[in-house]
Order: sequence, then structure tokens, then C-alpha cells
Amino acid sequence: AEDVPSADGYEYDYDRNRDGVMDSWDVSAEDGSSEVYAYLTKAENMVHGTYGQDIILSLDNSYTLVVAGTGAIADFESGKQPWKKFNTQISRIIVEEGITYLGSWNFQGSDAVTISIPASVTSISEYALDAMSELTQIEISPANTVYALSDDGVLFADGGKTLMKFPAKSNITSYTVPDTVEKLNAQAFSYTELEALTLPDKLTSIGDYCFAYASNLKELIIPDAVKEIGTYLIAYSSIESIDLGDGIETLSASFAYENSNLKNVTFGTGLTSIGPSAFWHCTALESVTLPDSLKKIETFAFRGCTALSEVTFPESLEEIGNSAFQDTAIETVELGEIEAFGTNVFSGCDNLTEVYIEG
Repeated sequence: AEDVPSADGYEYDYDRNRDGVMDSWDVSAEDGSSEVYAYLTKAENMVHGTYGQDIILSLDNSYTLVVAGTGAIADFESGKQPWKKFNTQISRIIVEEGITYLGSWNFQGSDAVTISIPASVTSISEYALDAMSELTQIEISPANTVYALSDDGVLFADGGKTLMKFPAKSNITSYTVPDTVEKLNAQAFSYTELEALTLPDKLTSIGDYCFAYASNLKELIIPDAVKEIGTYLIAYSSIESIDLGDGIETLSASFAYENSNLKNVTFGTGLTSIGPSAFWHCTALESVTLPDSLKKIETFAFRGCTALSEVTFPESLEEIGNSAFQDTAIETVELGEIEAFGTNVFSGCDNLTEVYIEG
């Protein structure tokens, strides 16, 4: 068998004597309630989809990761999958019948093209399918009563109210989220190649990293019904223009972190706070008009926005955090009565010529 090093806390101790098995690991839940193991086998160019058609994978020296046993797969720490060394070579993941839970970070960063999920799986962690940038097809047993696939291959839960995962390498370029959807799971559209995306009016919640690393999406309109949004929502993406809707009160931390394409932001009328590092190093952003409802701008909110030369501040603003506008191109600043003013707020703003603070 090929030497497969164990990751912290996951010693491989199974020898199943299966045909082609290379090595395996015990990945049972820590509370002892399950008996689950995973193993690698050499992948064939032609594999049979457990719940679908035969799929041709033109991948040499690639592996199939199989998870078998009974009960829950353990939750992993980010970056601590026992098979992480082989992530770029895993072309397919098969979760066998008997597994009930896919845990946090289980398949993070895997280059798997397909994943098969059985009827026995009744719970999937928000981050189970994290950063699967090559995922083309999700297969799920038609007997599964909790999760289902749409005709276009998108994974749903809660009777269609939650969109769990849109495969990153789907050949669909324009997509309208169904009207039934109220929640988008964390990373639901991360790494996708969509060029157009329409969100439904009933949507109320959007998870972390939902649109992060989306490479072709230029514009996004968030409906007014959305109240909660996760961190790094459009980070590292191609999004150039975003309308935030009127329902969001707090813009999440690192919302557009290092989005070097973002040029236009329309803030909603209900926004009261902009989170830390929300627009960190958004280097294409030239001007922003902050809403009259805004009260707080947190630490590093616009730091490193090197093209940002014009900011319209509302009189409602009460607090500006440390280094909020550090290293920007802002030229003039006019503020109302500020109750809390952090350090280095405009440090490194070499174009700044005038600052007026009322009171």
C-alpha cells in the first residue's frame, strides 16, 4: 500500500483487504457514536454514477475517496483532513449508505469532480463541501428524504427552502434561484463560473463566502427581505457592482475582502454598521455614498482602497474605527458630530487636503 501520512488526530488503522485499497483512516465521531472509515482507491477513467449515468473522467493518477460505515463522519478542523495531501488527485468522492452526517470541512479543497450522497445522510454541515472548486456533479439517492437535486443539478434542503450547493463547474452560465428559497448556504455559489444570477424576493439569509471566488459574475442585487449575510460574502470575486437592498442592518466582516474588481456599491436605507475589513483592499472602488442610517464604521473597513477618492459621510455617523480609511486616495472629509474616533483613521491618505469635523 502507498504510504498515506495521517493528519493530526486521525490515525489510519484499517486494513480492509479490499481490491485496490491504498490506505484508510478512522474518521468516526469523537463521541464514539459512530464507526466510520475512509479509504482511497485508484480511480478509473470510466466510473459508474451510483445514482446517475456513467461519467468519463479523463484523469490519470487520480483517486476515488470512499467513506463507509455507520453514523456520523467526524467534524474536522479547517485544513486538517487526513487525506489533504491527495486533494488535488481525488477525482471522485463516494459516501456509502449508512453514513448519516457529513461533517465540517470534510471535503474542503478537494478537486473531486463528482460526489455521491446516499439516502442515509440526514445532515450536512455548512462547510462539508467547502472550496470544492472543481465540483461538476452532485449525485444523491432519490430515496433521501432530507436533500434533493433539482433537474439542473443544484442541491437543496428543507423542502426547497435552503439552497445548499451549486456545483462550481456546472455548465450553466445564467441561473435564477427558485422562489421557494429563503436561505443560501455558506459557499453556495463560491468558485462558480456563473455570468448572471437572480435572487428571489423571499430570500432572508445568505451564508459565509456565498459568492466568494465567483470568477465571472459581474453584478449582484440582494433583495430587501435579506436580513442576515455572512462574512467574506463577495471576497476575491469578479463582482463589480452590488446593490445591498434595504433589509441589511450590519454589513458583515470582510464582506468584500480583497475584491479588486468592485467599483459600485449601493447601500440600503436600513444599514447602521459597516463591519471590520468589509472593503479591505477593494482597489477598484473610487467613490461611495454612505446611507443616512449609518452610525458605525468599524476597524479597517475601507483600508487599502487605493482608488477611493470620494466618500460622502452622513450626519448620522457616530463612530469610526481604527484605520478605517487608511491608505486610501480620499481628498476631503466632512463629518458631523463624531462620538468615537479611532486612531490612524486617515493615516497614509496622501491626497487628503481638508478635514472638517462638526462640533
